[in-house]
This record gives sequence, C-alpha cells and structure tokens, in this order.
Amino acid sequence: MVLLECLLCTSNVSHLRHHLRSAHKVLNLEERQTLLRLARGRVKLRDLSCPVCSIKFTLVERHLIRQHSVLTDPVVRNLIKTLKWKVSMDELARLRETNPEIPMASTLDVIESLNLEDQVPAPQDHQVDDSFSVGLPDNKGDYRADASQAEPVKMPETYPEFVTLNLHDLLEMD
Repeated sequence: MVLLECLLCTSNVSHLRHHLRSAHKVLNLEERQTLLRLARGRVKLRDLSCPVCSIKFTLVERHLIRQHSVLTDPVVRNLIKTLKWKVSMDELARLRETNPEIPMASTLDVIESLNLEDQVPAPQDHQVDDSFSVGLPDNKGDYRADASQAEPVKMPETYPEFVTLNLHDLLEMD
C-alpha cells in the first residue's frame, strides 16, 4: 500500500482521494485531480522554459537530464519538483479565476501568489561569481575541474520567477 503526503495537512494517507474529500472537503473535481496529480508526481511538464537556460522546450524534464549534465541528480530532481509545483499552482489559480460552481477548498495557489509577492529582490551591490568551471573527462570517464582542463561557463543573468535558489546553492545540495 502506497502512502501519499497530503499537500494540505502534510499527513501521509493511503487513500488520498478519499482523504481530500472527507477531511478537507475538496469537492471540486478539477481541484482534487490537480492535487492528486501533484502528490503522485504525475504533473505534465509540456512547453515550459528551462529554469537553467530559459529556453522553451516541449519536454523540459528530458532537456534538463540530457543537456545540463553538470547538474547532479538531486539538483535536477529538485528543479523538476519545483516545475511540477509551479504548473500545479498555475492550474489551481486558473481554476479559481473561473469562479467554479463548486467552490474550491484549498488555498495553496493563493498562498503561493502571496509568497511570490513577498519575495525581496537581492540588493544590486551584492557581487556573485556567476561562472563556474566544467571539467573534461579523464581516461576513466570521470569529470575533473582543474585549472589546466577547465573552461569558464557563463550562466544566464535572469531565471524564471519560480527558481528560488541560485545555481551555486543547488550544486552544493548533494
């Protein structure tokens, strides 16, 4: 039996659909389906901009895995999880804008929009080293970044609004 975490109360439940209906009174079918997809990790990431290079891709998840190989697996998983959260919150916000006949019970999208408004931009005088070195493979296939083999890679200056950590923090999250 698989336990899923309820996004509204963070408890682990075996029958999330029933839990959402009975415990949280999520009666709106579209809202419930969106919450279930997010809890199960089954959110479709189609036609989105890459959070690293800001280029739009049909399959951004595949792009992150294949094209940004310098990112570690935990970093890529975190980026994908963030994208799925953002897509789901956008779905809930669009549903709320339609003023559905069956009212919505969750407020995750409202809280998310308030959090985005409360974010304070970084001070302009703060200096950050936005380049890092990419090593070349040695004869064993391992990547080494030392001064003799490395070339600096310039990171884009802007990132989509849903990326809240900088790339240097993400690379250190092993």
